Amino acid sequence: MGTEEAGEADSFCPSDEEIEKWMDSAFDMAKDALAERRGAGRMFDGLQR
Repeated sequence: MGTEEAGEADSFCPSDEEIEKWMDSAFDMAKDALAERRGAGRMFDGLQR
């Protein structure tokens, strides 16, 4: 990042599909973390994205 030339950082533009994939992954990680921490896995069984 610190070694990027000016303009390279501006060219990063993920597709809608990539963003959706990342958000799904983040949602799943958060759900799993809460289930492990609180033992509340059943609370999220019916939760939809």
